[in-house]
Amino acid sequence: QCGLVSSLIETGFALRNDDFMDSALKLHECFDAKPEVELDKEELFPGPKNQRVREDILICQLEVLINSWNWLPRIIKEDSPKDLQNFFRPDFELPAMRDGLRVLMKRWEEQKKKQEKKEKASDDENIEMPDQLVDFFSKIQPAHNEEARGNERSLFWFTKAYQNQRMEQQIVHDIISEFSKCYDRAESFWEDRVTEARKAAEDAQLSLKQAVSSEQAQVILCSSKEDLQKVKDLLDSKSLKLTADCQVGDSAVVKRGQALVTTQGAVAQHFNKMNKSSVDAAKIYADFTSMFKAGKDLRLLFSSENYDVQQSEADKALDRLQSDLVMAKSAGQAFPAVKQNLDSLTEVLHGFQISKKDQEASRKLALQEQELQETMRVANARLRQVEMKKEHLEILNKKLEVDKKTLAKEKTQVEDQLASVMQVQESVLREKEIIAKQKEEMARALREVSGFLQQEKASLERRTTRNLGGAAS
Repeated sequence: QCGLVSSLIETGFALRNDDFMDSALKLHECFDAKPEVELDKEELFPGPKNQRVREDILICQLEVLINSWNWLPRIIKEDSPKDLQNFFRPDFELPAMRDGLRVLMKRWEEQKKKQEKKEKASDDENIEMPDQLVDFFSKIQPAHNEEARGNERSLFWFTKAYQNQRMEQQIVHDIISEFSKCYDRAESFWEDRVTEARKAAEDAQLSLKQAVSSEQAQVILCSSKEDLQKVKDLLDSKSLKLTADCQVGDSAVVKRGQALVTTQGAVAQHFNKMNKSSVDAAKIYADFTSMFKAGKDLRLLFSSENYDVQQSEADKALDRLQSDLVMAKSAGQAFPAVKQNLDSLTEVLHGFQISKKDQEASRKLALQEQELQETMRVANARLRQVEMKKEHLEILNKKLEVDKKTLAKEKTQVEDQLASVMQVQESVLREKEIIAKQKEEMARALREVSGFLQQEKASLERRTTRNLGGAAS
């Protein structure tokens, strides 16, 4: 019935314009739109058990009646207040429209309240206005909007049509005021929501930019599996944060609470994880030492989680803004101010997305620079150590050269002394030989003397014996 009436009204006015008015009035009478209080009567759909049925009927009636309002020729609205009064009566069509609008607003408000209790931004699609509500608002303009009073959609035509009807004027005024308040409330909701989403995105972009500029990454150089194991022992297996200060070899001390960077560098290359949201911390922790390759230093990046937090907030803010833009697209069909705001926000969103990519690229470049700076620092420190060792060796070498010269000089002196000793020895040997010869000559002389003495002794003894014998005689 609703579809038939709506189709006939639309086609009739499209083909015959205001000449179709009499037929349209008869269609409305046959359609017999009823407000909620009439539908709740005993002979129709009474009681709480039929509330849903009554609400659905009211929505269907509203669709037909707002379509009738939309197709009603401007000349009728401007110049035929009597036809407008008969077409939208204050005790049938207008209260039926009001009650249908109340149902749609109530359902939409309920959806918004449910959404407020949810945390996932992906569920924001639930707050989009029902199609029937969008259709209603797109075909009216509030009566208090003076700029739109000449517009054929303006509700001001109702006020004008009933301005001389004292009894019905207040009823119509109250209904039209309610239409306008619902329009304003819905328009304000979307304007505020889109504005808040834009501000949240701007704040998130600013925070992300500040996080990039203030981030200080630190590097740990691991030259062996033992170094990796030392780092692993200090990592939390779930968050990949250091549970204590860590220093390996020549690397600077990395403070407790710093998190392993997994979106770039050695970890990202080894585990093929370039997106923070896809990082499997448990797997990285379990296979941590497998990153080591013999003969190659491994650079591990560490940083605070401030950037990751701000990046996540920026992602959420952009998703929220994009989601609101999609949801508000239908609202833009109903509210010109919202549509104008959406048109400008599309470019803003694109700018935010580019800015976010720029910040991510800047952060990546900054981490690479800090990684290279730390690598150069360690390399320079190692080079200084080598140079110090070289200088120490050169000093030792000079000392050895001096010692060598001293020893050579002392050797020469010793050799000279040895030569002198040898000369003395030779002289002694010659003297010894002379003495030996003299000794032999003396021994020979002594033997000769001894022989002579023996002979003399023997001769003396013989003479003595002869003398004694002669005396005895």
